[in-house]
Amino acid sequence: MKDITARDLKESLTLLLAQTVQDEEGGTKDIWRRGPRIWASLWPLLNSDGFHNEDEGGPMASQIGYLKTPAPARYRVFMRAGIHLPQKVAFLWNLRQGTKRLMVVNTPVLIQNNRFLRMTVVETPHA
Repeated sequence: MKDITARDLKESLTLLLAQTVQDEEGGTKDIWRRGPRIWASLWPLLNSDGFHNEDEGGPMASQIGYLKTPAPARYRVFMRAGIHLPQKVAFLWNLRQGTKRLMVVNTPVLIQNNRFLRMTVVETPHA
């Protein structure tokens, strides 16, 4: 794997923090509030069917003729260590064509002598 440096952290993400509140029916729900902006590096991961939507030939590249709806886009995220992330966390990724919401799906792991955090995120429909 390539060594990550601070120069690789070129994407600006907004941290979303979950706050649990009581709902009208006696249960709880999560309200997401914006946190600080964080510099990160994002690497796209292949979908579970083995084909990325941007592959040459598109999702029909398997030549089967029909594929089920592709899984949501997944990314590997790298950021500087030293940031305490709560158990439930998400990010907003502001792009020119719109905003994507990324939900962390695994526990962040320290890498490279505890200098960086690595985690996997999934794109969710609610931005």
